[in-house]
Amino acid sequence: MHATLFSPGTTVAPGGFVFSQQVDVEGFQTVSVNVSTISPTSNLVRDISFSNPFDAGYRVVYRDTFPPLNHLFRAVPVHAPRLLVVVTNNGSINMTIEGFVYATR
Repeated sequence: MHATLFSPGTTVAPGGFVFSQQVDVEGFQTVSVNVSTISPTSNLVRDISFSNPFDAGYRVVYRDTFPPLNHLFRAVPVHAPRLLVVVTNNGSINMTIEGFVYATR
């Protein structure tokens, strides 16, 4: 499975955040989540969350910041059938990102 979380060139405004599309990961044991940016900064935060179909919300299972690398790659055990990734920009300038999720059965 390969899904786009954030299209190349997705902009995260200062003080803002972007949500990925919700990805169905049911049946997978582990997924690989990759988010990258042109300029690594600790002002960008990535949250990886999971939810059950009947839950009203998502539970954050991992939170990362970017420095010193310009990409965050993490193999994550699947906690529930729905995956959502959120990137928050705590800085004062626009940041661009892109992201993907991969998995094999």
